[in-house]
Amino acid sequence: MYEEFRETLKGTEGDLGLPAGFLVELLDGDSDWSFVIKIHSLIEAALTHLLTGAFGRTELLPLFGRLHTSDTRTGKLAFAKALKLVDRNQAAFIQTISELRNRVVHDVHSVLFSFAAYVESLDANDRRTFSRAITLPLNRMFGAEPDATRIEAAKKAARFLVWNCAIDFVMDAFQLKLQFEFERQWAEAQRRRLGELDPSYLLTIRDALGRSKENKSEK
Repeated sequence: MYEEFRETLKGTEGDLGLPAGFLVELLDGDSDWSFVIKIHSLIEAALTHLLTGAFGRTELLPLFGRLHTSDTRTGKLAFAKALKLVDRNQAAFIQTISELRNRVVHDVHSVLFSFAAYVESLDANDRRTFSRAITLPLNRMFGAEPDATRIEAAKKAARFLVWNCAIDFVMDAFQLKLQFEFERQWAEAQRRRLGELDPSYLLTIRDALGRSKENKSEK
């Protein structure tokens, strides 16, 4: 099972143009501060490619790439939510990690950031919100577990949970992008097939459809 998962990660790395082993090393190496910055960059890249795929216009890639992620009106996430490319749990997770990244990247003292200390520093309400954001996308692991269980998991393994949520989102985004590409290619193939048909045959179909509508209206 684990080996199959590693092979899936390798395939995802190749599709995204990432170095081999990058995703596993992201979990195991570096400080929590560096991890937050890198995982956010990965999420940003996935969002950018997902939006570009949804519109089917590669020339939009630089434009989407320049948008902030978490701006609630004009950011990448705002576009993704409006187009229903992410669900509610994914959106909450991305918003949370984006806000955390903005917090740690702009303060030199944050190089000492650790998830354990961060979770402990939150008040009860913020701790519950953060814990839900990094566990709700992982229904296969938590199901209907209460907030107390999620909070305890966040205290002990926030980095692992964030990594899991990020990997799940990246894979979902890539699969959705492939789906968009397939649908466009299929539609183009159908248009070509229609273009190769005898025009008189198409006129016959048109007339038949017209008569069918007339018969229905008479009834």
